[in-house]
Amino acid sequence: ASKTNDTSSFTECCSKLKNMREKEEICVMLIGDSPVEGIGNPTHDVALGGQTARAFSRLYHKPVRYWAYGKSGLTTRGVQTEMVPLMKQISKKRELDVVIVSCGVNNTLRSHSAETFGRELNSLLHSIFDYADSGGRSGNENRKPKNVTVILIGLIDFSYLPFLPWPLSSVLGWRSRSLQAEMERVVEEWQKIFSYNTSRFDQQQNKAGPKIVIANMPRVEDILNNHGGSIAKKQHPLLQGIAISDSENDLDINDFFADDGFHPAKNGTIMVGNMLAQTYHKLLNES
Repeated sequence: ASKTNDTSSFTECCSKLKNMREKEEICVMLIGDSPVEGIGNPTHDVALGGQTARAFSRLYHKPVRYWAYGKSGLTTRGVQTEMVPLMKQISKKRELDVVIVSCGVNNTLRSHSAETFGRELNSLLHSIFDYADSGGRSGNENRKPKNVTVILIGLIDFSYLPFLPWPLSSVLGWRSRSLQAEMERVVEEWQKIFSYNTSRFDQQQNKAGPKIVIANMPRVEDILNNHGGSIAKKQHPLLQGIAISDSENDLDINDFFADDGFHPAKNGTIMVGNMLAQTYHKLLNES
């Protein structure tokens, strides 16, 4: 039985990689809060949406069509009520390869409990995956799951943000870590469901089902300080697409955030875009 499962997983992985190679373009949907809206960036081209599209294009050597629907201040419930309907409109016309979700920051800022955040996140994921399963047609009783992948952007530890003074950074850091742990718990439950359904149905039909994963960003300071000189930094996968000179002090933490010291901008959106593309690629190879 174990050998059969391994062979089936290998066949599924090869099938997904073959499908990706044969696609003329990659369709990426971003929904969420202020980072998706592009706060702190002069244009969408250099904001998270545009830089994520560039990262996918660099990785797969294909054109990328992307949509970025975000609004500053949205909680996770707000993302569901205001952004998911926009995703649904696009999904009726285009088959989305990946849906990237940014949520939880405003739940942290509003002092929501982990339990409240967990409920909102579960509801949001239900709205995304229920729609994906229906193929864009509500009320369809013969639902055929699509090969949709959802990537949640992990919550950054607020104590790492350069603009927050102590003790505010300590308090928000504790809250963000609490909600991040809840996000991990919720995603693990969804992964168990998908794994069970895949073993029962999808592998028998030689097709991939829905996937979900969290993309966690490492500390910018760790990347800048722990990877040697300029040559090592140029080779770092998360720094691809960033102009790096031969100067040891070429990159600065402020180059990764907007003027408010909070939102990703400049090199920061490039780094997050690389993280998202590589998370997707890794999931494609491992699942």
